[in-house]
Amino acid sequence: MQPSLRPGASRTNRIVVGRERTIAFMGEEARTYATPSMILDIEHTCRELILEHASAGEDSVGMEVAVKHLAPTLMGMTVEIAARITSVEGRKVSFEVTVKDELDTVGTGSHMRFVVEKAKTLEASVANVFERRFIGSSNNSDPKCKREQLVEELSTIAHENLDEKEVVAFQEAVAKGIRPKPDDQETKTEKTAPDCCSPKSAVQS
Repeated sequence: MQPSLRPGASRTNRIVVGRERTIAFMGEEARTYATPSMILDIEHTCRELILEHASAGEDSVGMEVAVKHLAPTLMGMTVEIAARITSVEGRKVSFEVTVKDELDTVGTGSHMRFVVEKAKTLEASVANVFERRFIGSSNNSDPKCKREQLVEELSTIAHENLDEKEVVAFQEAVAKGIRPKPDDQETKTEKTAPDCCSPKSAVQS
């Protein structure tokens, strides 16, 4: 984290509301900006703001979001998402967010993210998977099936935390059987983010 990551730092993203960002259940003529899409765009804006001030190898994960969707925005209109940092407590960063379209303010709220070191987060996530698959689980006695499930889960974690070259290297290591030892106490217990950000409970953003 750079010293420039401090209260007052801000970022604004302008996004055209395409079809993929709209609700469909009201019919074609009533396609408007969906609330989940608004939240996703808010999270992306806040993440991009952090990345502007992050150190090499750092990223962030979402912890909390509270948004009021105040008015509809039609498909094809442009929304302006403004995020401003209100506080930085250690690695926890809080934001104030406002969403406006061409007519009015359509959303307001707050968001909180936690800055992580990608490599350490991946290591902790992989250790968590190994612990659950090889130590905590006794439901599946088929080693082949267990390994297929494990490789699939590890690949998902890798794609969420690494760039393309790092993913390839990680997959090659898994294929060769290179992996953290479940009995490595330091690897098992090391945490770089709150429990809300672990693979068991969080949806990454």
